[in-house]
Amino acid sequence: MRRPLRGLAALLTSAAVGLAVVPAAPASAAPGATSPTPVAGGQTSGDSLFDAYGNTGYDVRHYGIALAYAKNGSIRATTTVEARAARALSSFSLDLEGLSVDRVRVDGRTAAFRRDGTKLVVTPARPAKGRFTVTVRYHGRPVTHTDPDGSQDGWVPSTTGATALNEPVGAQTWYPNNNTPRDKASFDVALTVPKKLAAASNGVLRSRRTKDGQTTWRWRQRRPMATYLSMVAIGRFDVYRSTVELRHGRKIPAWTFVQPSLGSAKAQRSLLPKVLRFSEKQYGRYPFDAAGMVIQDLGVGYALETQTRPFFDGVPDEATLVHEYAHQWSATRSPRRTGATSGSTRASPPTRRRTGPLSTVARRPGRRSRRSTPRTRPRARVPSCGHPRPPR
Repeated sequence: MRRPLRGLAALLTSAAVGLAVVPAAPASAAPGATSPTPVAGGQTSGDSLFDAYGNTGYDVRHYGIALAYAKNGSIRATTTVEARAARALSSFSLDLEGLSVDRVRVDGRTAAFRRDGTKLVVTPARPAKGRFTVTVRYHGRPVTHTDPDGSQDGWVPSTTGATALNEPVGAQTWYPNNNTPRDKASFDVALTVPKKLAAASNGVLRSRRTKDGQTTWRWRQRRPMATYLSMVAIGRFDVYRSTVELRHGRKIPAWTFVQPSLGSAKAQRSLLPKVLRFSEKQYGRYPFDAAGMVIQDLGVGYALETQTRPFFDGVPDEATLVHEYAHQWSATRSPRRTGATSGSTRASPPTRRRTGPLSTVARRPGRRSRRSTPRTRPRARVPSCGHPRPPR
């Protein structure tokens, strides 16, 4: 959950509540069904609040992103999307905001494409059937997405680079995707940056190689991840690599990226193993194979539970660190239907198992502190995203 930095100690009692989303509109046919006539994929997930985002007709299995960042703030990138079609598709769409598309291929063949607002509509040379692969080559200066409440997400320039924070819909500002939390996928992200800069993303750092003044950082997130939990942070950072021992002796690597002007964040880095072991007592085994943090003075005014490597806009206190890591357990749970009238879904929150020394900032998900939210307080109404409804 995107969390403002003011008054966090009181607000963190809902630490592990998952992001509320809504169910995708049903695809044209159930997965595995066959039809002699190809159909066009849908250009909306059916979300009543974010109806301009997400697509139907296919399920993404994997994203492969190769992105080169230049000193002038522009990027050149290729994203490969591995997906499975619910039935033969004569066309389908991806979410992409801004940027210039150079070429699209489907299963190695050049495909026709057009832009329709924030949709990249692809018409393959042959209908996409079963498992298929889409490769999109593109370039430009990514935009920053402004939400109805004025907050910023997506690609946010910094003093030495840029950071991409994607809740709720910012992922489409830097790579084409199916921008709905219901379609999770694994990720491989290769970031090529000037050698004096560092480049963070989700998961495990597979390699880091420098050639001709450019360094490529290769990250892998093998567990399925929603697009809003993906991230990159490019800039001047001090990078700290450590090994965290979890409960029952399991060890995982941790990479923490700290803006030099904020110090070394030694206290926060030392606290991380304690937070993870405490959270395992509450919610069960830590679901990922890496951890860490990005600590930066970006000016967005919130912290975010980006998968395996939460982002903090400034050096976090203990409560904030516990809060964002509690979300890691919710990230692995698929949204479920919660009611026919609202049509909303919610990631099933983890179940608190035991109490511990940090229980005051990691209470059972769904229970609010009396100081932060009185029981009589009415539920807030969430406005529509404000974008025009796409064709269904």
